[in-house]
Amino acid sequence: GKELGKPIFASPHGVGSRGDEVFAVTDPGLRKVVVLDLSKGERRSLKNPEGEDFVFPLPMSVIYRPDGGGYVSDAQMGIVYRFTANEVVVQIIGKESGLNRPNGMAYDAQRQLLYVADTLNHQVAVFDRDGQLLRRIGKRGSAEGEFNFPLDLDLAPDGNLVVLDSLNARIQI
Repeated sequence: GKELGKPIFASPHGVGSRGDEVFAVTDPGLRKVVVLDLSKGERRSLKNPEGEDFVFPLPMSVIYRPDGGGYVSDAQMGIVYRFTANEVVVQIIGKESGLNRPNGMAYDAQRQLLYVADTLNHQVAVFDRDGQLLRRIGKRGSAEGEFNFPLDLDLAPDGNLVVLDSLNARIQI
């Protein structure tokens, strides 16, 4: 495969694809999200509005929206950051919603919904495109629709949410 030189990462954790040859990688060790543009042979970081590298306390997961913007979950701060297609962090999501160790995320472009694995609350938080909490799914347990440390999310081709229910050792759809 293609490499951009070494070393790039300290402790990479999550990767998201923009859908072309651009990938974002969360790195809690660097406290950054590294953007790899394979077509240009470049590496850069998400920026703050002043143009400086954005420092994340504990970035875990990164996903893109179809418009090229996206989201980064921060497990330490209990929030999600939204970034633009220009790779600038512009919004904090979930500060008042009680996220507790947000981890994996999924974005439903058709419904314009952001799903966040709210790991220590044993739920999935659902936000609209602008970051307003709409609802929560699940509670702690082992029955259908209950979770025990949900860690990651994805969308099935039919639009159903797929939840990696870690300590129940299963996925739920």
